[in-house]
Amino acid sequence: MNLGSTMETNAATLDGEVAIFSPSAEGVSPSLNQTTPEILKIIWPADEGNAFIIEQSPTPLGPWRSFSVEQAAQSPTRRSIVITDNQHYYRVFNTAKFGIGVNVSWKLEFPTLCSNIAQTFTAVWVWDDGTSNVVTDSAWDTPLIKTYTTAGTKIAHVSVCAPDQSVLTGLWAVVITNTPHPNLVQNGDLEMANGVPVGWLQGGYGANTASFSYPVEGPGVPGDKALGLSVANYTDGDAKWYFTDVSVTPGTRYAFSDSYKSSVPTDITVQITDTNRNFSYRGISFPEAASNWTKVSVEFTAPSDAASVTVFHSLVSNGTLAMDNVSLRKVTRTPLAEGLMSFDFDDGWSDAALFATSILEQAGYHGTFYIVTEPVRLQYDDTVTLSNVLYLKGKGHEIGAHTLTHPDLLTVTVTQTEEELNLSRHYLLTRGIAPVSAFAYPYGSYTESLERIVREAGYTLARSVWSGHNDKGQDLYALRCNDMRSDTSLASVKQLIDQAQAEKKWVILLFHHIDNTDSNIYTVTTSFFTSVINYVSSKGMKVVTASEGARLLSAP
Repeated sequence: MNLGSTMETNAATLDGEVAIFSPSAEGVSPSLNQTTPEILKIIWPADEGNAFIIEQSPTPLGPWRSFSVEQAAQSPTRRSIVITDNQHYYRVFNTAKFGIGVNVSWKLEFPTLCSNIAQTFTAVWVWDDGTSNVVTDSAWDTPLIKTYTTAGTKIAHVSVCAPDQSVLTGLWAVVITNTPHPNLVQNGDLEMANGVPVGWLQGGYGANTASFSYPVEGPGVPGDKALGLSVANYTDGDAKWYFTDVSVTPGTRYAFSDSYKSSVPTDITVQITDTNRNFSYRGISFPEAASNWTKVSVEFTAPSDAASVTVFHSLVSNGTLAMDNVSLRKVTRTPLAEGLMSFDFDDGWSDAALFATSILEQAGYHGTFYIVTEPVRLQYDDTVTLSNVLYLKGKGHEIGAHTLTHPDLLTVTVTQTEEELNLSRHYLLTRGIAPVSAFAYPYGSYTESLERIVREAGYTLARSVWSGHNDKGQDLYALRCNDMRSDTSLASVKQLIDQAQAEKKWVILLFHHIDNTDSNIYTVTTSFFTSVINYVSSKGMKVVTASEGARLLSAP
């Protein structure tokens, strides 16, 4: 089985290649490692940003085993995957999320066969409601349309028969998760236009010169439309594109996200209109400059008097900003059984590792230590050694990877990124440190494409440096944390812990240095760290490692 990793139009170039599985293809037929031609391709609509998990089983009832996690070949509107094995059953989880009542197009294609040959095959689709469709002859070119009127998991079975009626492919079970929460932003992908993007406005204030442009090239296929903005002669104020107000429910949680690239740091602010038509503003994120398309996602709760909102992603200095794939959705999550607390330590600094472990052990807690694994770094005077790392592992602490050399992964090639991820994990595994499931993005830099590479390298979770709490059901490859710095107050940390306990969320505190003499901004004192531990203990919070927290976050 071969998976495309770039654009859908490149899928046919996979002919004759050996299937490569990352992580290892445990439970997969050895025949899949042989060179085989493509047989057919299944296509389904895409929901950008949601990856999927492919599972395989020798029988329709299981046991199911995951053998690849992949974004696959995709365009902005659909995804596809190539099937080459006819000995097993497959299913795809979280392929896409559709609003209730949306028409979903399903289609099978033969990517390497001409259409008149494809017409000699027959596909039988069996839907979750028991109805079926038979596809043959010229119908291969016509998508099947299904309308899903309820939320939940929907399964579609399809088998393909050769002209002699022998089954060419095994049963396919494709699982779709419907969501009752559609994107509230009209024209969030910015493809609808009437001179200007439909549903969008320009704004700003203060002393600056703003230039608005549309369309500019977006992050998708060539021709993908996005918004452009530049500011010059800046003294004060801001400039922004923003969508027309949408109605919200007071007290409800909402998630805002967009894809952006900018030459300077930017600002994301919610404009809230109350029931008396008064405006208020809440800053919710301050994204860093990003030379490549980057996804930012942040949540907020609508105030008790909120009637409608819009969100400003603004320039607040001289610079440029491009923006696409804007989304605002309700968030409904089942809370955790209880609040969770984690202590993370980045970079492998010896002052933090040696002091923290003694304090953690006295309280009966374990932390997660993310190690930069370049061998020469493990010999620095101020970093842990390999024997230190083995000691931490032996004491029950979790060891995670933080790349080989700590580069900003947004500034290196895909090949270099894969090497940084794979070699870092390989180093730890071959030194007897297993499992290695957790990864921390250097500098917190991550994108959806980076998330895919992290998954393929065998990690089951990844942590950014975006601040906030973690909720059940969220993306495990974009975990949030709260950076502990020399200017962090103990009162603010207590507030984070209290909120996690009250709202049954997972809060991660991230430490770098613990030292009473270091003037580095990413340093806290020994008394500060001890006070945090004592407060967590007094609150009776459950302390977990990163992998333990991720399991509880993703549990049914």
